[in-house]
Amino acid sequence: MTENITAQKLESLLSPAFCTQIREITFSPLSSKYKLKAANKAQVYNVIVSLCESAYYPTGSNFTLCKCFDDYLYFSSTQAAIKITDPTASKALTAEIETIFSTTSSFGCCSKYEQCSDEKKCIHENPFYSYGCIYRKNLSSGKIFYGKNKNV
Repeated sequence: MTENITAQKLESLLSPAFCTQIREITFSPLSSKYKLKAANKAQVYNVIVSLCESAYYPTGSNFTLCKCFDDYLYFSSTQAAIKITDPTASKALTAEIETIFSTTSSFGCCSKYEQCSDEKKCIHENPFYSYGCIYRKNLSSGKIFYGKNKNV
């Protein structure tokens, strides 16, 4: 665990729906000096998120959310370092989760596509798994293919 960033601080930036799916957040120190675009820190940690077992992840799942050092979170996908107290930190964490899951666990749609169409949003009960839904991207862009709100 870092001196300034704790699992509780990270969880406070995530929605309660995400937090219910998380078993634990751990910090794994990188063994070699890691050079970041934003800084050159001696001690940088990988932030590892462990998900609970569920129907979608029968054995649970682990993923590296970001790197951290001092009071900063570093996102490899955008090469941005954001101070944990920055108001945009919560959005950045959520965006990183979406990027990770939409590229690694992509699927067409679950069986709730008509309900999602009627609600105009994804209603999947597992927020991590739902980021892999391709139909969710259509809903986000306003393209609704089914149900009472069909517009395509």
